[in-house]
Amino acid sequence: MAQSKEGSLSLQKALHSMSPARLQEACDELAPFIGTLSMDTFGNYLVSSIATLPHAQPSILAALTGRMVEFSCHAQGSRVVQAALEALPDATAAVLVSEI
Repeated sequence: MAQSKEGSLSLQKALHSMSPARLQEACDELAPFIGTLSMDTFGNYLVSSIATLPHAQPSILAALTGRMVEFSCHAQGSRVVQAALEALPDATAAVLVSEI
């Protein structure tokens, strides 16, 4: 669903309006796919959008860790890197930047 335009938009809206418990379930379900979605034409918009959600940040951090150069050199991945660096706490963002 996240890899289509309509699906990505629908998920973005839904995730931003979920209860904390349901949001955590959704983030846990998305977690294994964050890396792949980050480099997808439509999935990157979803990942960038949820970067501001504290429930999603650990999964985004895990997906980016060790792969910052790879994501930074990719058209869609670089959007996710930018969104994550803006949304993550400064100390966490600094660790990711140090990879580059």
